[in-house]
Amino acid sequence: MQENNKNISIIVAISAIALSFGIWFGLDFHGAEQKTNKTEEIQGILLNPAKQLPDFTFIDNKKHSFSRDNLKNTWSIMFFGYTHCPDVCPTTLQTLRRVDEKLEQMQVVPPQVIFVTVDPQRDNAETLDRYVRYFNNDFIGLTGSPDGLEKLAAALGVYYRKAAGASGDLEADDYAMDHTAALLVINPQGNVAALLSPPHEVDRIIQDLRVIVQYDKKSTL
Repeated sequence: MQENNKNISIIVAISAIALSFGIWFGLDFHGAEQKTNKTEEIQGILLNPAKQLPDFTFIDNKKHSFSRDNLKNTWSIMFFGYTHCPDVCPTTLQTLRRVDEKLEQMQVVPPQVIFVTVDPQRDNAETLDRYVRYFNNDFIGLTGSPDGLEKLAAALGVYYRKAAGASGDLEADDYAMDHTAALLVINPQGNVAALLSPPHEVDRIIQDLRVIVQYDKKSTL
């Protein structure tokens, strides 16, 4: 990622904007909730109140319409990236695949993972389908109009911009995209409950999700 100072300020802005998380069930998390009333810290920001997402309509990797309503009644993790990303995106999606597998082993329903492209010029539904299914058949890829994606990203404080690739030419086909690497946790009401900051690790994400679910229940009582 380029422009470190700018990215740091953007991440701070994201933290201030706040987010919300979706729907989850599991004996392990219910048991943990009974043990303590103290809100633990997470590697990121808990939002109180959760931030409502703006209305949007995109196309998913199966060429179906996907809107804010598809975020309701389930917990979700949303990540902004692009399929030509050389490092951050594949690493993050691989981590989320392992989170999904470990939660299933714990008999906890995992959140739906939503990969939103910041590169609609190259990432159509077919490209996204091949990409997300490489990591997990249940992962969802979203694309849409540049204006629609910019509107959603701006509402969430997500930063991205076009950058020159190896050729050094911003207009060449090998252009890159600088983008925020945070994970947005969305609750079953379709609101952003938390933001998880990188670096992302499997056990840390699972621990933070447990805290977020407990906190979200208390804050909505």
